[in-house]
Amino acid sequence: MVPFSVEANGHSFRAAQVIVGRTKHYGGPFSITTGADLLSDRFEIAAFTTTNRFRFPSHMLAVWLSRLHRQRDVHFVHASQVRCHADPGSTVYVEIDGEPAGKLPFGFRIVPDALTLVVPENETRARSPGVH
Repeated sequence: MVPFSVEANGHSFRAAQVIVGRTKHYGGPFSITTGADLLSDRFEIAAFTTTNRFRFPSHMLAVWLSRLHRQRDVHFVHASQVRCHADPGSTVYVEIDGEPAGKLPFGFRIVPDALTLVVPENETRARSPGVH
C-alpha cells in the first residue's frame, strides 16, 4: 500500500487507505463509518494509517465484530469535504462503490440540496430533528 496525503477540515494527515462514507453501512451489512448519516451535511472518513499488509486481516475482523473504532491505526474524522493527493512519482488508484474511478488527486464534497430524497416522516424525525 502506498501512503498518501489527506486534507479534511483544514488539517492534513497521511493514510494508506481511506473510506469516505455518508451512510453507516459499507458493502451490505458491514458498518465502517458508523458515525455517518445520510441526512447530515458531512462525511465520516475512516483513515487507515498502516502500510503493513498483515494488519489488513485484523481490520477485517474488527469490521466483522463492529470494533473498527478500537483499532489503533484507524482514525475517524468528520468533514463536508475531503481531498486526497499522491506523493510526487506515486500512483494511487481510486475506487468508488467497488468500481475504478481514476487516480489521485481526488476529492469528495457535500453539495447541499443536490438530491431530493423521499424518506418516511418517522425516519426523518428520528434521525435528524431539524429535517422535515
